[in-house]
Amino acid sequence: MHNNIILAGDFNATHTSWNNLNNNTRGIRLNKFINRKKYTIIAPSSATHFDFKQASATHNILDFAIFKNIPFPATTTVLHELSSDHLPCIIDIKTDSNPHSTPNLFVTNWNDYNFRLQHTNLNPFSINNEDEADKAIENLSKDMYTALNNSSKHKYLTKKGRLPNNIKTLIKNKNYIRRLWQRTRDPTLKITFKGLECKIKTRVNDYKNSTWKTTQIL
Repeated sequence: MHNNIILAGDFNATHTSWNNLNNNTRGIRLNKFINRKKYTIIAPSSATHFDFKQASATHNILDFAIFKNIPFPATTTVLHELSSDHLPCIIDIKTDSNPHSTPNLFVTNWNDYNFRLQHTNLNPFSINNEDEADKAIENLSKDMYTALNNSSKHKYLTKKGRLPNNIKTLIKNKNYIRRLWQRTRDPTLKITFKGLECKIKTRVNDYKNSTWKTTQIL
């Protein structure tokens, strides 16, 4: 294997070492392997998967990254962008301390991403052996990467473009209410976070307009 490796995705493995409440068999085995190989896990602090099929809804951190010989600090962010049971995550690797030259955010139009995947010509295939399975996985990965790449762009954030604290607080509150709703499905909570979404959108637009007007005056 190569000396520098980043492996990321849905591992379907839970363990308290990466912020879960319990351990499953796959998580125990993966944790032992990581400790033996001296690898590093980069995991978010909030759930990436919600299971409402069970009698009591469960939430776990199944999506994370495994690093080998990556010398840079990294963080993960869970995005509450999709309505599926799995939430998308962003891994931010700080390879450069200069905020003007390093992209802080990778912005994806998830509606466009879903549209591109739905209209991808995925030919039906029959898997009869391990080689055919590997080839099918490779083709699917390429299609997903192409759709993601065509639906995304880098966004550079500088100090001038950062949101004020009052808007950041609203966003944190909205995310908190949304997580509560995903766990409980309380319709009152859904109304609350939808209202916060509208308020945040209005505040952000007002802030952008005021910033633009100030720039024009200067």
